[in-house]
Amino acid sequence: MSALASQIITDAFRESNLIPVGTPPTSLENDEGLRRLNAIINSLISTACGELIFDWQIPPVATAPLYGQVSNPRDPYGQTSVVTTYPFPAINTRLLTQLTQSVTVYLPQYPNDGSRVAIADTGSGAGLTLTIDANGRKVEDAASVTLDPLTVGQREWFYRSDLANWVRRADLTVSDPQPFPSKYDDFLVTALAIRLSPRYAAEIADATAMTYRSTLAAFKAQYKQPTVTPDTFDIRSIQTRPRGYGGLGQFFAGGS
Repeated sequence: MSALASQIITDAFRESNLIPVGTPPTSLENDEGLRRLNAIINSLISTACGELIFDWQIPPVATAPLYGQVSNPRDPYGQTSVVTTYPFPAINTRLLTQLTQSVTVYLPQYPNDGSRVAIADTGSGAGLTLTIDANGRKVEDAASVTLDPLTVGQREWFYRSDLANWVRRADLTVSDPQPFPSKYDDFLVTALAIRLSPRYAAEIADATAMTYRSTLAAFKAQYKQPTVTPDTFDIRSIQTRPRGYGGLGQFFAGGS
């Protein structure tokens, strides 16, 4: 099990020898450590862990007169179209809910480790529900969650493949476990120690900096999001162009 936030904070103070062995941080030190720990975790989401998310309307709603006729300049291949597939959001999406009836959506079947899904309501009707089905995995440790988006407003999850669970993102209390696998306890301890040390005029030890750098690299490597890039041409047609056609066709045909 991952370390509790209170243990991360205590270990961070010990890392820079700010408190003696066996002496817990004071109440004020705990408060400061918890604020900085939450800030560190929040800064990791979408940078070192996961990806920037894009909007996914549930259901598709637009007020522009040319809706459906104007292509998205950021998505020339149409792979994130939501007109007919809105109950099946892609990874790293923000579900913009404007419900006129209760809806069930199904989380991605093949999420990447660290993938994100969030919701933000843009004007759902009162009393309507959004059911989020984990699609064979778990979300908040259950097969599905049902919520009133008008009441909830905003919520976010990220996917932990080691638990097969979409974990709800929220600021930690001192009694909560840190949200990542336990192998990253040292990463958060050293990150927090580095963040706290200037406030106590403490020097960062080389061993602390080295552990931080190595664990940050491992953290980024685990949660890097693969991005599928569609082909812009059919390579087979290029390879079969006649000799002397020019360009790549000439190259593949063995021309010079």
